[in-house]
Amino acid sequence: SRFYQNELEDRDQPIRSSSLAPTPAIVWQSRFVGDTSGRSDYPFKIYLTKGVHKITLKPNGDKWFINQLKIASYQNPPSLLEYRKLYPTELLPNKDTVISLDGASYRYQYGEVDAMVYMDLEADPVRDYNALGRWRYPGNGVIWEFDVEEEGYYRVAFRYALGDIPLLENPLGRLGYKGFVHSERMLLLDGKLPYKEAEVLVFQPTDGGQRRDSNYWYLYSPIVGKQKNETFYLELYLTKGRHNLELIPTVKNRLPIIRSLEDLLTDVKEIEGNFNRILGQNPNPNLFYRLDTRTIASIKGLLSEVLLLKKQVNSFSRGSQVERGLDDILNRLTNLAMLKQISTAHLVEIRNIGDSIQRMLINVELMPLNIDSIELFSPTNDKIKVNYRDDSFWGKLKNFLRYRVNI
Repeated sequence: SRFYQNELEDRDQPIRSSSLAPTPAIVWQSRFVGDTSGRSDYPFKIYLTKGVHKITLKPNGDKWFINQLKIASYQNPPSLLEYRKLYPTELLPNKDTVISLDGASYRYQYGEVDAMVYMDLEADPVRDYNALGRWRYPGNGVIWEFDVEEEGYYRVAFRYALGDIPLLENPLGRLGYKGFVHSERMLLLDGKLPYKEAEVLVFQPTDGGQRRDSNYWYLYSPIVGKQKNETFYLELYLTKGRHNLELIPTVKNRLPIIRSLEDLLTDVKEIEGNFNRILGQNPNPNLFYRLDTRTIASIKGLLSEVLLLKKQVNSFSRGSQVERGLDDILNRLTNLAMLKQISTAHLVEIRNIGDSIQRMLINVELMPLNIDSIELFSPTNDKIKVNYRDDSFWGKLKNFLRYRVNI
């Protein structure tokens, strides 16, 4: 992937424009080879037999550079419980130790230039600051670098906002719900997955899914496991020195739905081909042409396929735009399934259904997330409240006046 370097390193004033794109940079990174989008396991693993082998790399897409290629034995990342046995859990930093990573002051991003820096004008009237937003496409990682002075276990929390909020000023417009209401990220520490449970972190909408033009920053520490009466939050063991934290949008949890939508699109295209065959090369738009029994059966089969997919989508994310889109497709296919003969208008309709599914496939992969900061702190810290939101009248009023996101 091509890396892009952030140009905010030495800023002392907030950015007054709506967005800032990073600049391309050649960055030497020691990394595993693999697909970080979640469509396949990361990193890639190759089974080698004894003897001489040849590995060929073919360029595809943007420029990239290789200084050295290493092949070594690979061990799967440990589970959370195994990870906690690798390092002494009693070794913690000082109670008041906090490492705060500014969302906008990331070091690098790679893939498409997707993550943008913007200024939140109303989140806190006392201080001006920038945040990281937009950032939607799977596989587009963002890397933060930081130094650790005290070795031990650090809890990780993200101050984020997610929902139907105006991310960027016009003419770029707003980024609202088009696919699912939540977002997922894979977390890497120093280029590696610390433990299996960090492979998919789920960020729920902070506007309660109400699709309003105001939103709230929410301090969130993911719960990655439970055992008996103990709850395990996202925690990382950090040694002294420099580290990097990497977040990558991943479609791993969405992959079954993406595959089902791709299969549905293939079946719709097949029916479109049948319509073309029945209508012929120069159909009369004023005439109707009889459907064969096989095509009628295929359309009815699509109804069952959409119903099963809708159930799959509903169990993954209730009330999403994907579910609403499938409702619309189901109604349109039901009308087609009642036909015994078709005209050119019905060919246009089946094409439009295919286009709707194609757009849905694009939207399903969109995972916007807005990061104000990443907090790393001692688990014994009692001043930082995570996963808490006061939904009382006064709590909502205070949140609206002090922490409303209105960009």
